[in-house]
Amino acid sequence: MSNTVSLTKVEYSDLTSRAKAYDMIVSLVQKEVAFIPPVRSTKKIISELKKTEKYSQDFLKSIERGFQRSAHFTK
Repeated sequence: MSNTVSLTKVEYSDLTSRAKAYDMIVSLVQKEVAFIPPVRSTKKIISELKKTEKYSQDFLKSIERGFQRSAHFTK
């Protein structure tokens, strides 16, 4: 059995374009995921969010619970 695959130039061009686009998306996502917030204090972050008066108490409590589960943030 042969290990060769034949593609037309159009198919090859389409596959290489898709591969490049996929690589670009993966690169961008990795940069975003690798971002480490500069502030680790949960109290400070919640305090700053409250000051904006844009967020409900339920939302802020939800964010705080999420921070408590994270190993990155401190109390």
